[in-house]
Amino acid sequence: QISARSVRDLQQGLIDVAILDTRDINPEAVEHTPLIREQLLLVGPSNAGLRADTPVDVQRLGACPLILPGRPNFIRQSVDSHLKRHGQRLRRAADAETLPLCLSLVREGLGFTAMPYCALHENPVMESLTAAPIEGLSVTWSLNVSQARRHTASVRQIASQLKRTMLDLVRQGHWPFAEVIPADQGLFGPGK
Repeated sequence: QISARSVRDLQQGLIDVAILDTRDINPEAVEHTPLIREQLLLVGPSNAGLRADTPVDVQRLGACPLILPGRPNFIRQSVDSHLKRHGQRLRRAADAETLPLCLSLVREGLGFTAMPYCALHENPVMESLTAAPIEGLSVTWSLNVSQARRHTASVRQIASQLKRTMLDLVRQGHWPFAEVIPADQGLFGPGK
């Protein structure tokens, strides 16, 4: 889970490199390169009828009682904004601060949650849950490098390896529901 502290530490140069979905990064403090766009999944109990090959529309999402992390959280903000753009409102079943707690409450039948596949793919509790992609709702994973440390060889090497690993996972089909963002579609255009 991305915390405001992680973003602050990155912007202050206390963290050198991070993969984050961030919207309010200060470009003077952090070099920000969007790499991967990942569709969010609606996760429900086994009897919810969710299927990985059948996307869920915004009306179905709006009808679900949701168990999401409390504010501020980028998943919650993404879901809430998506629903509002489509004239729906967030039906809150509960706030749960951790992914395991969200999934446990879903497994108990108390509601649904929304998460990216990368947060779920090796979680054993998923064997008793179902999931489906949410139409039109995604997160953007970006490589973020502290401007103060980006010139050091070790930071450049780590950033380069992280980028290569992420792109390879998608290109080789190991990261479902994700796509590589072409360099010319990133926030700062080609070459970033």
